[in-house]
Amino acid sequence: MENLGHQVMDLTIPHDLLIDILSRNPAKSIARSRCVSKIWKSILLSPNFTELFLRRSLSRPRLLFTFFEDESLFFFSSPQPQNLDENTSLVAVADHHTYFQHVSFGICLPINGLICTQDRGWRYSVPVICNPSTGESITLPVLELDRADEKRYFGYDPIDKKFKVLCVSCPSVGTSNLYEEHHVLTLETGELSWRKIECCLPYYLLYNYGICIDGVLYYPAATNIYEDVSIIVCFDVRSEKFSFVNKPEGLELGHYSTLVNYKGKLSALQSKRGIDYNEIIDGSMGFLKLWVLVDHEKHIWSMKIYQIPSMWRTVIQKTDVYFAGITSSGEFVLSPYSSNEPFYLFFYDPEKITIVRVEIQGIDQRLRNRKVYTFIEYIEDVKL
Repeated sequence: MENLGHQVMDLTIPHDLLIDILSRNPAKSIARSRCVSKIWKSILLSPNFTELFLRRSLSRPRLLFTFFEDESLFFFSSPQPQNLDENTSLVAVADHHTYFQHVSFGICLPINGLICTQDRGWRYSVPVICNPSTGESITLPVLELDRADEKRYFGYDPIDKKFKVLCVSCPSVGTSNLYEEHHVLTLETGELSWRKIECCLPYYLLYNYGICIDGVLYYPAATNIYEDVSIIVCFDVRSEKFSFVNKPEGLELGHYSTLVNYKGKLSALQSKRGIDYNEIIDGSMGFLKLWVLVDHEKHIWSMKIYQIPSMWRTVIQKTDVYFAGITSSGEFVLSPYSSNEPFYLFFYDPEKITIVRVEIQGIDQRLRNRKVYTFIEYIEDVKL
């Protein structure tokens, strides 16, 4: 191009290069950049861009910290420590992502950057899907049922790449707490609506937690109102079919989530403090058991016992912690129930027999000494 006798270079950036450059930005910056122009919005919402951003995020997992305060949900996150060395003192600085107002209770494990929570209204609880990284949220339709109780679970189908919310409810009449009615909602359909689906076996729900692994949503249940957890419900997110796995004898599943993802398989962690099995863990824990579902159809589980090394008591001391999960490299992560100062996470490698304490800084002072939900392997995404 020639202008007034001077050569002018064409500085137009190739489309693929622009997508590559933008995908390296934080999710929150990308969400703001959608407002620059219609062209930018089109680029940043295109499947090519969102899939590239997600692939990059998978290689840089984060820790996500969630707080409830004054009917609002606050999110902080920090890079998840890698290649931990027990002789290293680590500090991770958490960034304040965002907060969502009028969201008062209930939260499911994050899946591909999204979280399902709910707000209890005057008559109905309303499910809300949040993206902590971008600050965006979607309020789902109310499922108006004459039911006494509802529990919701969040799942993802990696083949069709669709998020789904499963609602399980029990009747409002009589004394039965039998959960026998099931509805599902798919996010990527344009028109959000609940559909009723069938389940061959009604069951009792004692605890409200679940985990989605490779397109299957798992949560504990009981087949008898007078017994504790006896089965694991398995909901195939893609086919929307139910199956069930018997809980192995000796595994106790309690109020707090002990279901974890261990190398792509459904697993459960069980700790022992003194002579009793206990969900609250501290420096006095003697050993822990890892149960792994080996064969879904044959109900086969494997179990391994890890003796806790003497250094455990020195590092954790009297801090009450719980299992936040297992990293992709096999480290067991333990988090305090509240964000005391200093706020530490503990990474236990049962193969190397090492325990590393990581201090988390950057949490807002007004959220100190509050209940905290810690999620590991959090993947940022820009879709909602």
